[in-house]
Amino acid sequence: MIFLNGIESIIEATYLDETISTKISSCNIFVNPRNIKFLARKTVIINIVDYPEECIQQLLNNECKIISRIKYDIKGVDFEPYILKINSNIFWNGDNVEQPENLNDILEDDLCSYDMDRNILRFPKLINAKNIEKENSLSCIGWTLQQVGINVIKDTPFINLDIIKTGKVIL
Repeated sequence: MIFLNGIESIIEATYLDETISTKISSCNIFVNPRNIKFLARKTVIINIVDYPEECIQQLLNNECKIISRIKYDIKGVDFEPYILKINSNIFWNGDNVEQPENLNDILEDDLCSYDMDRNILRFPKLINAKNIEKENSLSCIGWTLQQVGINVIKDTPFINLDIIKTGKVIL
């Protein structure tokens, strides 16, 4: 179960097809944790490009297993990039919006919607999106944008997924 602490954890839950909870005690996976002082012996997933390396070191010292979607040259961090494939739990919601300064504003401003029971995320296309990749590794936002039809990665067969997911296209 993944701890709900923002849009990054929702995207990760959708990618892994995991349930989400706000109860810390019932969760074993934490995404980009902000309060790491007491987090020990848990699985931590890093899926943003600007997560502080000193926090990663502290989590390693706390005996956490760290999986990163972004490549870090830190011993003990397992690099597992997003696999580009069609994820049928993420859909374009029909909106094109500017990326807010704080990604969690996407949730608070109702720019996207998430159905916890069915684990379905309806997400806008972000215009002028920032921090979508680092050294060819997609961040959670980059992967989500690829899923809603912004072709972040061009040299892949998984492009124009917004059209393909409508089910009105013959491949």
